[in-house]
Amino acid sequence: MFKKNQTRAARICGLLATLLLSAGTHAAGDRHQHGASQLEVSIESNALTLQWDSPLNDLIGFEHAPRTAQQKATAQKLLKTLQDPTSFSVPNTEAQCSVVSVSVQAPSLAPVQGKANTKAGHGLDDAHSALAYAVRYSCKKVGALRTLSLNAFKTWPSIQEIDIALAGPGGQAAQEAKPNAARVELRAVAAPKR
Repeated sequence: MFKKNQTRAARICGLLATLLLSAGTHAAGDRHQHGASQLEVSIESNALTLQWDSPLNDLIGFEHAPRTAQQKATAQKLLKTLQDPTSFSVPNTEAQCSVVSVSVQAPSLAPVQGKANTKAGHGLDDAHSALAYAVRYSCKKVGALRTLSLNAFKTWPSIQEIDIALAGPGGQAAQEAKPNAARVELRAVAAPKR
């Protein structure tokens, strides 16, 4: 009887551990949700860096490798659009920021990118493929950074929400942007705390 209860207790503990681990994984960033994306904004020295993750479905209407001529054209248009960072966002002009680099990672779009662009866990036939986009700016007046206007909502109307994590000399903050509130406030993290 003792051995039977011990086995049952071990199974219950195993089940609880599995549930807790899966809940922790979901909360820690496995948040693929259509209509929602994540943006990390960091300010360091004279650099403003944006790292954006979005489900491909919100940007081109599908998440698999492009199969038809129309899907390939749509994917190529997306990649071309992303080469102009203003399609995604624009920092306030007073900070005098200029683009240093742009990076796009979308494993499902590797066939139209003309290179093998793979990332662990995301294959070409992944049902939940995402795009990772990074823009780095050099700002002549980083202390004048006040806002970041998010044009992404106009460029890709399927995006309904962007969860934003900010970090800079002034600390850390979190914000949420929506189509009717598409401006990120940078003041709190741009200026060092006194």
